[in-house]
Amino acid sequence: MRESLRFAFRQLCCRSHSSWNSNVKLAIVLFALLLFALSYARQDRRMAFHHNDYHGIQPGKTTLEEVVSILGPYLEVQETPNGHNFRFQNVIVNFSGLDRTVVNTLTIDRDHDYVSSRGIRLGDPVSSLDQFRHNGKYVPIVVVDPTSGVHYWNNGEIVTEIVLVNWTLR
Repeated sequence: MRESLRFAFRQLCCRSHSSWNSNVKLAIVLFALLLFALSYARQDRRMAFHHNDYHGIQPGKTTLEEVVSILGPYLEVQETPNGHNFRFQNVIVNFSGLDRTVVNTLTIDRDHDYVSSRGIRLGDPVSSLDQFRHNGKYVPIVVVDPTSGVHYWNNGEIVTEIVLVNWTLR
């Protein structure tokens, strides 16, 4: 694919320099680059969407108004580089990214009664995360369940946060 792009680019650059040809050349080169970018994105970086929820709040679908109707008023708001974090009694709800009208991530950091889809809750020992090891390795500070996309943060001894996300890269 790369060789064919180089060949097409060389062929376009070596032809006459009329204004119409230049515009056509540019359009063809841009189209070829777009095709290359799309093929690269599809190879290894496929997005996996997840359907996790916390009391009916689902990242990627639930709006701030719906979150407030479920959890009550938020306690504080923090601005982030890409949006805002809303602190509720037991969770932090993040609205950021391209679509700031719906929940991006939901961090459970105070609700010790919440049980994830894999049966893990805050305060569980880090050994409960061993089921997510891939080839015997994982990053010790955060462990990601590849099936559900749930992120389990820990301090080396116990699970300290459970983060629900809308999507991950495969």
